[in-house]
Amino acid sequence: MVGYTGFRLKSKQFQLFDDGNGHDVTMKEKGDFNVNNFIYGVSGYLGYNQMSLYLKYDLNPMFKNNTVKQKNISLGIRFDFN
Repeated sequence: MVGYTGFRLKSKQFQLFDDGNGHDVTMKEKGDFNVNNFIYGVSGYLGYNQMSLYLKYDLNPMFKNNTVKQKNISLGIRFDFN
């Protein structure tokens, strides 16, 4: 296991949908979306040859002002191509 840190540079949200009248609508929005600017946590991986399983867990909450302190967990497969 190792620790990591990171910070948010900028956030954008893109939405594409049908408005119900047959018109395609595209919306773009910039903002902080109430997420923390700084993240930190622990991560690790376990693997064999070029394939690994990784786990990443944020130790700080995802959102700044939220009644529920939600923390992000990522789990996935990692391929190393050398």
